[in-house]
Amino acid sequence: MATRKIYGLAVRELRKKAGLTQREIADVAGVTPSSISRIERGKRRAAPETAVGIADALAAELEDISFPTLPTADGTELGESA
Repeated sequence: MATRKIYGLAVRELRKKAGLTQREIADVAGVTPSSISRIERGKRRAAPETAVGIADALAAELEDISFPTLPTADGTELGESA
């Protein structure tokens, strides 16, 4: 899976957990809601300053979004044993 797709999925998941809209994230990050939509769908890379703004809006560490924990085929997360 492409890095920008993984990043986008992490942004979407954290945004939904935080109960925020794409517009709310976009306002903090200084981009348009359509840019957030494209980032979440993996169609656009987030510029470094946008990534920082997204992390701020989500009250998350940049590393948590850039390097999300992903499930493996057996249901565990990478780095865990079954």
